[in-house]
Amino acid sequence: MIFSETILGPLIGVIVGGAITVINNFFLEKQKLKREIYLINKNKTDEIYKEIFRELIILKNYYTLFIEPGNELKEGENYKNFGPLTNILNFNNCIEKNNIYLNTNFMKKIESLNSIISTHPSIALQLTLNPDLFDEKVIENLALSAIEKINEIINSIKERFVEEN
Repeated sequence: MIFSETILGPLIGVIVGGAITVINNFFLEKQKLKREIYLINKNKTDEIYKEIFRELIILKNYYTLFIEPGNELKEGENYKNFGPLTNILNFNNCIEKNNIYLNTNFMKKIESLNSIISTHPSIALQLTLNPDLFDEKVIENLALSAIEKINEIINSIKERFVEEN
């Protein structure tokens, strides 16, 4: 009996300790996997927001060509050459292909921008067909309202990255 008691106690301790170790490792691995999945998704989302940021800068730079028409110190474009369709399409394609990663609040901001710029291609077409239909001040105001909304979205993307770091 003494032999079985002296061996049985440590043996049970080893078995219980081994079981605790196996269970602990299982849960640690599960947490590690969840963390890795979270980081992969976060990195993908960050890349998408950076891509959208780049498209917004391109769109903003285009609209900037049509503000301050008389300023010789700034690169500009004649208002009769207003034609944002390609830039708007590129931006909307970027949003559409990455929509799954964008939250509802951000999408509302995008929809707000689209409600402002959605008429610009048809205005550009009208301007091409009848150049005297609009003057440069009208195009400048369209550009300014688009830039204002673009800046709002750009700032929200910047805040997203600043808050996380």
